[in-house]
Amino acid sequence: MENLYLKDSPLNSISKKMQHFVLSEAFVVNFAIYPMPNFADSFIREKFNRMVEELETIPNYSSGPASTNLWTREFADKMKTNGHSAARRGKLPVHKL
Repeated sequence: MENLYLKDSPLNSISKKMQHFVLSEAFVVNFAIYPMPNFADSFIREKFNRMVEELETIPNYSSGPASTNLWTREFADKMKTNGHSAARRGKLPVHKL
């Protein structure tokens, strides 16, 4: 993380403290999937969710779903509360993919 700020930035000392605290407690893993799967396909969504669940349940090394920042969950939750019901009422356009 040393290359995030200019050498004389006051944020460097804060960043080093944060790194020491966070990295001594956890190891952050980021994933990128390319090409992006077609999440409109329910089979692909389920397969992706199973992969994430496997990663979240690694014994002794995972903190579970509460420690995962995953945009697909937020999107699904939003669709459950707003999207699908609004689309059914004709408030949102429905597109076939």
